[in-house]
Amino acid sequence: MTDSLRDQLLKLGFKKPEPPARPAVPARTGQRPPPGKPAAAAGQPQRPGGNPQNRNPQRPQDRPQRPGQGKPAQQAKSAVPRSQEEIDLARAYALRDRQEREEKEAARREAELKARERRERRLRLQALVAGKTVNDPAAELLRHFPHRDKIKRVHVNESQLAALNAGALGVVQIEGRYLLVDRETALAVQSVFADALVLLPEPGSQDEDEIAAVEPAVIAAG
Repeated sequence: MTDSLRDQLLKLGFKKPEPPARPAVPARTGQRPPPGKPAAAAGQPQRPGGNPQNRNPQRPQDRPQRPGQGKPAQQAKSAVPRSQEEIDLARAYALRDRQEREEKEAARREAELKARERRERRLRLQALVAGKTVNDPAAELLRHFPHRDKIKRVHVNESQLAALNAGALGVVQIEGRYLLVDRETALAVQSVFADALVLLPEPGSQDEDEIAAVEPAVIAAG
């Protein structure tokens, strides 16, 4: 049996040619490492603190941040306390504003109370003298009397002048008007509103001629 050409070459000392080696394939950037191996084994750079097992609690950058923990500059700005002088000044302003509000409210309540009292006073006075005034629209005589450091006057007729001087009639003031009333009504007004009774002579205490002698120069219009 004739040997093949390959066998003859081997007998003559020629070696069997080896197959050519495959070229190495470079690793791709961003290639995921095999399971169970760190990222550095796949050619990727390891980020500081990326692996929890490699973190060092002693390093500030590896310490976990607490809730609400922000940037150091913002924390320092918000944590700066105000001076005691600023705090005292703010308290003084707040106290003054509160006092002003309370004073205004008290003044408003007092004004409302006085207005209500004036209305009630006027209504009670009107109720006391309702239907009891005896002023004569046709009266031509003037009866003068002092009231609030001035000389005032009321129109009367002859009989009313005599009754008024004798104390049977009196004069009360309601809303700037001088009204003639009987003695009983005048005393009732005096018991409730003393300053509303303007004139009520005691019987026999004054002389009609002395009253009529009032100088016209000191008389003020009533």
